[in-house]
Amino acid sequence: MSNPFTDTIFVTDTRGTILRSINTGNQFFDIQTGNTKPLRNLFFVDRKRGHFVGDTGIILYTSNAGETFSVQQSNTMQKLNSVYFINKDTGFAVGDSGIVLRTYTGGILTGIENNGMAVNATGFSLRQNYPNPFNPITAIMFEIFSTSFVRLTVYDAMGREVAELMNEKLYPGSYSVNFSGENYTSGIYFIRLSDGERSETIKALLMK
Repeated sequence: MSNPFTDTIFVTDTRGTILRSINTGNQFFDIQTGNTKPLRNLFFVDRKRGHFVGDTGIILYTSNAGETFSVQQSNTMQKLNSVYFINKDTGFAVGDSGIVLRTYTGGILTGIENNGMAVNATGFSLRQNYPNPFNPITAIMFEIFSTSFVRLTVYDAMGREVAELMNEKLYPGSYSVNFSGENYTSGIYFIRLSDGERSETIKALLMK
């Protein structure tokens, strides 16, 4: 699989490996993305911005011709077999069981169609913090699918709120918030994201 806009070539395999060449294939270098899922297809909208899709709904995005990658939310565990963008904002990914993902925002999921039935993407998705265990700082990453007021809080093992990291209106997109455990004791903490109607919680371990 290659990028038709430049001399850059990408090769993927069933282990999720991405190899990149910037000299038309004379040399390839392994790109570390943390993904181990098979990748099935890719599409670049220009020289720098591209999407890779594969098993269990994985979508990887690069904005710098493969120097770095980020994971985009798909809200499906179905295998994604192909991805295509009409322009830099509007794109589609199709996969098993008739699933079709669409975006009008360059990769932020705006809708899902499964066997012709459309489902709006609403709410949010809270990911596991990284690193975990951590000392003293960890990154909390989440996706917002529809504009809403959200609150991000941290609780200790006794259920007491120890920190409020965010309480504001957010627009659809991916976010990352750092939490420092410098002033807290080692142990288990619970990180909660809520919008007033629903909430998600993850467990984090501070080890000093």
